[in-house]
Amino acid sequence: MSGSIKSALFIFIYSVVFALAGNKPASENSATSGTTNAAAGGEISSSVAAIRRAVEYFRNVSTNDFEGWFVPPERQRKAVGSKDVEVRFTRKTVDVPEYEMKKVEVWVSRKAGESVDAAAVREKVTTYESTGRKIGSHKEERLIADPKGEIVKTQKQPIMGPGGPDIWYYGYYGDNAMVIHAMLKAGVDPADPVLTAPADKLKELFTNYGLPDGTWDLAWLAAAFSGMGGDYTNMAVKAAAKLVDGQIRTGPAAGLWGPVCVNTRLVAAMMDGKQDLDELYLKLTRAAQAKKANPKEKEKDKADPNAILAQIRQISDKYNEVSMLCFYTDHKRLQSRIPLGKLEGQDMYQLSVPGLTQYIFNQNAADMGSTAVALYALRVVKEKGFLPEMLARPLDPKGKPFLAAEQSRAVLSKAAATILQSQLKNGGWTELNIHQAVADFNSMKGLSGVPGKGAFPALESPTNFCSSAQGMSALVNLKALVGKEVDQAGNVKMAADYLGQLHQQLQGNSATNLTGGHISPYDSYFYLTQNSIGATPVLPDDLRQSVAAYLTTSQGPEGGWEKQRKQNLLFLPTSYFQRMQVLEPIAYKGVDKLKDPDFEVPHVWLGMKVKEQRWSVYSSYHIRPDILATAYALLTLVGLEPLQGQ
Repeated sequence: MSGSIKSALFIFIYSVVFALAGNKPASENSATSGTTNAAAGGEISSSVAAIRRAVEYFRNVSTNDFEGWFVPPERQRKAVGSKDVEVRFTRKTVDVPEYEMKKVEVWVSRKAGESVDAAAVREKVTTYESTGRKIGSHKEERLIADPKGEIVKTQKQPIMGPGGPDIWYYGYYGDNAMVIHAMLKAGVDPADPVLTAPADKLKELFTNYGLPDGTWDLAWLAAAFSGMGGDYTNMAVKAAAKLVDGQIRTGPAAGLWGPVCVNTRLVAAMMDGKQDLDELYLKLTRAAQAKKANPKEKEKDKADPNAILAQIRQISDKYNEVSMLCFYTDHKRLQSRIPLGKLEGQDMYQLSVPGLTQYIFNQNAADMGSTAVALYALRVVKEKGFLPEMLARPLDPKGKPFLAAEQSRAVLSKAAATILQSQLKNGGWTELNIHQAVADFNSMKGLSGVPGKGAFPALESPTNFCSSAQGMSALVNLKALVGKEVDQAGNVKMAADYLGQLHQQLQGNSATNLTGGHISPYDSYFYLTQNSIGATPVLPDDLRQSVAAYLTTSQGPEGGWEKQRKQNLLFLPTSYFQRMQVLEPIAYKGVDKLKDPDFEVPHVWLGMKVKEQRWSVYSSYHIRPDILATAYALLTLVGLEPLQGQ
């Protein structure tokens, strides 16, 4: 590369870096004024020092949590006892409203069998529910709480103590795993308690409840566990297999990943197989009851209901191998919040976890952000030697797989074709926000909104710095995953040309809509500076050094980045955010419109226009800016090989 071209590229990239960051160059606002990025030795020293300070920052964060989390759940209290208290009442006559009732058929889960041999069986029952329409009222005499009342009753009042179900918010599993991965990359020993404490808890959690269904969580868990090695290896292999298998196979989104990472065909096959056994079991037990009531009744089926129940349990015992949440039967809460442990008839729960970002039984979504983080993690796993060649599936009671095995390479090759085909003529990539129908569950009975109906509106997919950096990162990582099938030399040059055009638009204005990402500029830098293709750096040294210069001079005094940023930032997958813009949210429809939410049509659970929903969005999707910014910055600095100094 000629000196003039190289200098021009450096000036362009240096400007992009600070235009994206919204800061002045280091020469105007730091103690490094008067130095240049050409002073490689100085920059190496600065980068190593920044890495060490970031590691220390995370150590301090972990020390301040009694369980060692980097991003802890919201911990709840629970009742540890009770006491007797006197409560006073007054007897009053009140009007009690009467509502119109309607007969409905619903599917419910109930326990079948005894003790440890029990299993959950779904059946259809007839019941009555209110339509919400008031048709009259009547008088009733009731006791009303009144501090001055003459009637005194003794009641039990709980004594609250520490503990209770922990509330996990969207992405928190992945946030913790991302920090573990970043610290491993920075050279922290896998046996260091700062890493084993959260890693052990994550492993225990997912052993008990199954691997998470969010792509963000699953990707960083796969990367973290593969780096920890040892007892974590088995979990790394399982996470990687599920991550590959969660790629969308059909429709416009084929070859991409979305916020939810599950193989819907596999989930449907298992649910369908269990449904057939549920129906057979119910038929046999009713026949046995009829025979008991009338001994002369002829037995029409000699099958043993206990044997059928054992087969049902054999399927449900494998649910955790496939999904943490997708077999949850209360589908009205599937997109809201789920108390784990209530699944399939269990009596107790310990965790409260966020629901899915989409109603997987009739729709799914994809985006570039989910795809890029999945491919990064899979590359990490492959380099550690833990990427499975075949995607094995659970066996049905007859010993046959619910779905035929697939080669991981075939799935990843589809991703490569999709990423290459989706690159724009100008060299960039859009956010690839896609929302589409799912038909895998159409044969199932008792699922709300199945089969779905209605057209899926197109989602806006802006082209920005982050989405284009993610596209280039995806190609770099696919090259490592599938090899020569990804011929990307010309595509990377196209991406660099696009960045030049974007730089012109960013000159002299904030243009935040052109930067993209959820914690700009740190996520953009991470994807921009992915490791080398073979022995050849993806990006020229000038660009890599300018990114390092920004990160080393913007680090906070405590070792982190963005510690002072407001805590109300949202971590919404771009496809979810864009769905909020064009679809009607249904979370509070039952309250506002006196009818059940319409699960059949393309929808989004939450929106930003209704006050209650807006509160729920901020409650469920808030992030710790300092944790994510620092983790991204640490990974970026460590990944800049010429500046690593490790």
